[in-house]
Amino acid sequence: MFVIFRVTLGLRWARDMEAGKNVDIVLRTPYVWFEIASESADVVISGQVFEHIQYFWITMLEVARVLKPGGICCILAPSSGPEHRYPTDCWRIYPDGLIALANWAELNVCESTTQWESKGYDDGSDEWHDPMLIFQKPISGTFGGLRGRFRLWLRHKVVLMGLGNK
Repeated sequence: MFVIFRVTLGLRWARDMEAGKNVDIVLRTPYVWFEIASESADVVISGQVFEHIQYFWITMLEVARVLKPGGICCILAPSSGPEHRYPTDCWRIYPDGLIALANWAELNVCESTTQWESKGYDDGSDEWHDPMLIFQKPISGTFGGLRGRFRLWLRHKVVLMGLGNK
């Protein structure tokens, strides 16, 4: 699930691929978020989603698109743990992978950490050894911002063309 905040308006939306409790908008696709305007979010939080998205690097470009300049995002994704298909379970991600993902989307890394040690949580959730990445969308001048947005738009279009009808 993605939680997207527009702090200036005091709004919070929960985005997901399926309807459910606390889901405000269901995304048609994880790769093109028609439902969310560009540069409309102050904060995006993604918890335990990227392992279920076949091409999560395309989704990361959408995160970058919807963040306002100066907006921040926090991503948590497991680096271990058992298979848990919902409906797919494609990836385990390490901290360096999350940093590479931020670099791919031209975002500034603020913090990257992983809970490697077992804490002995009663629910066993420490088996996932979740890395966490916090990053910020750069604040650019008008020309730099337009050039960067065009570069990311073009990157997004090219990788989507590579998917064909998948």
